[in-house]
Amino acid sequence: MSAPDGAKDNLLKELENFAFRSIPSVVSTCKIPSNSLESSSNQLQLLISSKGNEVATDEIKNNELLEIHRQRQTALINQLKEQLEELETYAYESGDGVIPSNILLERQRIVMDQLKAQLNFNLDNIDTLSDSELKTSVDNAVRDIINPLKMKSHLVNQLKTQITDLEMFIHFLQDEMLGDQEPCGCKKHEGLEVNRRKRTPSEREEIRAKTVNIMERAMAVLQIAATSQFGCSAMNSQQFQSNVLKGTPKGNHYGDLRARLEISVDHVLETCSQVECITDTDCTSIVSSENPETLIDSPRVTQIVRRELSVAIRDLMQHGMIEYGRNAGKKLVPFLGCATPTSSRYSSTVHPWNVIIRFYDMKGGRDYNSATSRKLSQSFGLNLDANAINPKQSFLSTIGSIISTHKPYKRSSDAQFKAFICAGLNQRKLIPWLKLIVKNQHILEIFYQPWSYVVKTNFDDAFRSIERLSLYGFNLPVDVAVKQFQDMSEAF
Repeated sequence: MSAPDGAKDNLLKELENFAFRSIPSVVSTCKIPSNSLESSSNQLQLLISSKGNEVATDEIKNNELLEIHRQRQTALINQLKEQLEELETYAYESGDGVIPSNILLERQRIVMDQLKAQLNFNLDNIDTLSDSELKTSVDNAVRDIINPLKMKSHLVNQLKTQITDLEMFIHFLQDEMLGDQEPCGCKKHEGLEVNRRKRTPSEREEIRAKTVNIMERAMAVLQIAATSQFGCSAMNSQQFQSNVLKGTPKGNHYGDLRARLEISVDHVLETCSQVECITDTDCTSIVSSENPETLIDSPRVTQIVRRELSVAIRDLMQHGMIEYGRNAGKKLVPFLGCATPTSSRYSSTVHPWNVIIRFYDMKGGRDYNSATSRKLSQSFGLNLDANAINPKQSFLSTIGSIISTHKPYKRSSDAQFKAFICAGLNQRKLIPWLKLIVKNQHILEIFYQPWSYVVKTNFDDAFRSIERLSLYGFNLPVDVAVKQFQDMSEAF
C-alpha cells in the first residue's frame, strides 16, 4: 500500500502469479480448473481497471484477493486430506501401516460416547475445562461407580471371613467334645486317637472366653459396615417389648414355671382320684391312691397330661436355653434386622425334644434300634424290652419307637415330646429318663446358660413334684398325634 503508484501494478502481477502457482501432488497433480482461474483473473482485471488508483479501490481489491486465496486454500486442504486418507487406507490394507486416522477417530468417538452414557459424564463444556479440571471430573465420575462396588465386595469378604471363623469355632467345639469321650474300639471309631490330651475345665473356659471375645469384636466391625451400607441395624428395627427384662439372668426367674408344674401335677392327681380304672380283674370301682397297681386309662387324664403336665415340663426344660433361632441370628449378624421379621412362639430357642434327640444320638440310639436282633424281634413280634432293665436301654428303645411312628407323618417336636412324657409315665421311668438328660454335662454345656433352671437346680425339685405321680400307674396312649393317620392307612 505504501509503494509508489508505478510499482503497485508490478507488485500485484507478481502476487497474482505466486497465488496461481500450482502445488505438486504425490498421487496426482493438484489442478485448479482453468475456467475458474480465468474467470477469477478476468474479474480481478476488471476490478483493477474499474477502480483506478484510489485508496478505497486498493482496499476492496485486497479484500477480494484474500477471499479468493482462502477459497483456494480450503479446496487444496480438502484435497490433501482426501489424498492422505487414501494413502493411509492403502498402507493399512497392505499391512505396512497403522490404522487410518479417520477410522481411529471414529472408534474413539464410539468409546467416548459409551463411557459418557455409563459414567453419566457431562462433556458439553469440555472445551472450557482445563486439563486438571477435566481429569478431576473423570476421576469423580469413575469413583461414583467404583466405590459402591468396593464397599459391597468388602462386605462380602467380611461375611466370608466371619463364616470361616464360625466353621473353625464349630470344628473346635466338636474336637473338644470328642476329647471328653474314649473311643469304643470298634471298626467305626478305630481311627480316633486313644491318647488324646484332655483339657481341664479351666482351660476350656479360658479358650471359650477368648473365642467369644474375638467373635464379638468381629461382629461389632461387621455391624458398623452393614449399618453404613444398608442404613439400618437390628437395634433400629426391633421394637421395645414389655417383657424384655425376662431375657436377662436377673429378670428371667423360673418361679412362675415351677408353680405351673406344681399346679399341673395337682390337677393330674385330682383327676386320677375321680376317674374309673382298669385293673387286672376289670373292676370299675373308684380309684384309690392305696392301690398302686391301678392303671389310669382315661381320656381326661390323657388330655391333662398332654396339655398341662407336658407343657409345664417343656417350659422348665426350655428355661435358660441358648438361643439358636431368629433372635440369635440377629445378634450374630445385626443387619439381618432389616429383613421382614417372621416370628413364632418357639423360634428363638431349642425345643426340649431336640435336646432329647441329641442325647439319643450321642448314646448311639440309632445303631441300638437298628441292630439285627431288634429288627428280627420286631418282625416276629418278640419283646426284647422285657429284659432291658437299664433305664438307658429303655430310653433308647422308647425314643426309637416314637421316632418311627411320628416321623413318617411329620409330627411336630411338641407332639413327640408329649408322647415321650406319656411313655415315661406308663413305664414309671420318666424321672430316670429325664435325669439321664439334664444331668449330662455335655448337654448342659451345649444347650443351657449358667443361670438356667436345669443348671441351677439340677431339676431336683421338679423331680420331687413328678414323683408324686408314682401313686398311680398309667396306661396313657402314646400315639395320640398319629392314631388318626394310622387308622386311615389301615383303612386304605
